[in-house]
Amino acid sequence: MSRISIILPVYNGARFLEECLQSVLSQTETEFEFLIADDGSTDRSRAILAAINDPRVTVVLNPRNLGLFANLNQLTARATSPLVRFLCQDDALEPHCLADEIAYFEAHEKFVMTISAVYEIDDHGKVVGEWATGDGPSVFDGDWCLQKLFYEGCIAGNLSTVCVRRWALEAAGPFDTTYQVAGDYEMWVRLCRHGWVADRHDKLIRLRQHSGRLSEAPFSGVKFARENRRVLNQILPLLPEAIRAKAERYTWWRQNVFDTHHFIRCLLAGKFAECRALFEVMGWKYLLPGLAVWLVTVNNRLYRPKPIFYKP
Repeated sequence: MSRISIILPVYNGARFLEECLQSVLSQTETEFEFLIADDGSTDRSRAILAAINDPRVTVVLNPRNLGLFANLNQLTARATSPLVRFLCQDDALEPHCLADEIAYFEAHEKFVMTISAVYEIDDHGKVVGEWATGDGPSVFDGDWCLQKLFYEGCIAGNLSTVCVRRWALEAAGPFDTTYQVAGDYEMWVRLCRHGWVADRHDKLIRLRQHSGRLSEAPFSGVKFARENRRVLNQILPLLPEAIRAKAERYTWWRQNVFDTHHFIRCLLAGKFAECRALFEVMGWKYLLPGLAVWLVTVNNRLYRPKPIFYKP
């Protein structure tokens, strides 16, 4: 049996797909299964996938577009390895990524999820930056991870940074397909309740920065605002009762200001349709206080609330 399963959802990813595939097939660790599902691409993606000749690779061609998180669900259901590593079509693995992650999980049995640091690359694969890291790994149990997910958002930053134990993924249940952009964030909320999480400082991923990213798509800011609020509402009752009220106030001073700032940017850019959509998300209940706090704190520059963590 393979030691790790790589999960790759594909949709119109021909531009960087070959580089992504090669980064997996040239890993120093060779005992893996590579599961790929094309979600109805209309570019050259399927032709590129058809050219793969490697017994470790399984390619599924969806007859219609399922959407990212439904596509991920069918891929994870096919995984047979103890570990599942996610990968996005624009990104690439460092040559030792799989070997490093296998060794880490074997040495740390209580961890169910790891988050790796990244090198940021441009359209040509040139390193243009990297995620700032500290001196050592940040490790936390599920309760502490929930608090971090509440205050800091989707701490993984990107699907490509995550590797998990398959049993924990199965215990957490499938990705929620009612989400369009924050389904991974919501998944980590459920998954972290099954064990410890390590936010590692090893740079194992080359993360692509380009204009075609999901975060750059029209209305993406509105979608993130709507879905992030759903996730926060899911986390809030799971937080320790001692900090729950303070955590809720934090969202008024921080999340509201963040969403209000996006509303103002759309307004100034003449994106009135996005403004209307964001107003539907916030309503006067959140937008008016958001505007007031945005003005008083100068977009949290004069005052930014501090997260209140609880450790028994």
